[in-house]
Amino acid sequence: MRWRTVSFGPHPLAEGQILRESAVALTRDDIAAVLPEFLGDQLQRPPLFSALKRDGQRLYALARAGKTLEVPPRPIHIDILDIVDWTSPSLMLDVVCGKGTYIRSLAFDLGERLGPGAHLAALVRTRSGPFTLDSSITLDALAQAFSESTWRDYCFAADEALLDWQVALLDAENETRMRYGQTLPVSADTPRNRQPLLRAYSADGRFLGILRRDEAGWQPHKVLLTTPDDAGDGR
Repeated sequence: MRWRTVSFGPHPLAEGQILRESAVALTRDDIAAVLPEFLGDQLQRPPLFSALKRDGQRLYALARAGKTLEVPPRPIHIDILDIVDWTSPSLMLDVVCGKGTYIRSLAFDLGERLGPGAHLAALVRTRSGPFTLDSSITLDALAQAFSESTWRDYCFAADEALLDWQVALLDAENETRMRYGQTLPVSADTPRNRQPLLRAYSADGRFLGILRRDEAGWQPHKVLLTTPDDAGDGR
């Protein structure tokens, strides 16, 4: 995922109680010097106001009820932290990270590391997997497309999000087995690696779904209803 956002000072849209105030005497070089510390595999403590659950209840519900909880840190991974703009006290970062990363916690941790404290002022997800903000449309445009029955023009192929996965090409017999939820033996038609999931295609190029590896072979994990007439469509 790729995000653009951090404010070291008050922001017009900020809510909540001010915990402390301090002067911001940071340069761009000061910030750039500490960003590498946040790259790679990290342990991050999620914010209390999150959708994580504790004893069956969302943390944000418990936090709003005034309950104080100790949230254990979770493993995350951050690939890129680039400064887009620094106009004190507002910092805009380009963040490329793995799933489960809380950008609010990143802003807080960065503020603690640099000294004056910080909070998240704005957040825009610019990419999720292969899908970018530039390839998206507005909700109003989508509503219009539904009213005009042109919504299919904006659909991605079902396998678009999986193009970096390895491929299993299935003959007619194994295609039938997959459709009926039966185990597919590991053969020359499927990669012999430890990747647990594969995208499966028919001999004529139809995306059939996802195979999951176990000790017995390859199990149908997700199966799509496609016919030979769907070849080349994928929607």
